Amino acid sequence: MKVFLKTLLILLLTLSCGRLYAQKLGQALVDSLEQQLDKKNLPDSNRVDIMTTLCYEYREIAPNKGIECGLKAEKLAQRINYYYKIGEIYLWISSCFNFYNDNFKSYEYSLEAVKCNLKYNNNNALLISEIYSYDANPNNTNEQLKVLY
Repeated sequence: MKVFLKTLLILLLTLSCGRLYAQKLGQALVDSLEQQLDKKNLPDSNRVDIMTTLCYEYREIAPNKGIECGLKAEKLAQRINYYYKIGEIYLWISSCFNFYNDNFKSYEYSLEAVKCNLKYNNNNALLISEIYSYDANPNNTNEQLKVLY
């Protein structure tokens, strides 16, 4: 029994340290991206790209900040007519809501991601958004995808 408890304790410590290390690496990237956003002469399309990446990176570190970055990115993308990016933005916002187990909001945004990615032919994010919409669906059926196609 003692050996089992020691092994379990070592396993738990190893897993928790690995997660902390991954968060530290993620935080370094977030800090770097935040510095890029502070630049005055940054083109708006690059600003949208960086905020979208921040939304993705924040999804497990600080999902509320991820949602905030995603919504800002969406607003700016619409203002500058960068519609191609909106589906990806919705996808990462969905992921942030999924972290909070808010399946309804996650499902809403993932369906919007599928619609936008289909509309603007963003095939890079389309498959991922379809998977997210299926996973986030409280009823877990394929009906929403049949409607889109």
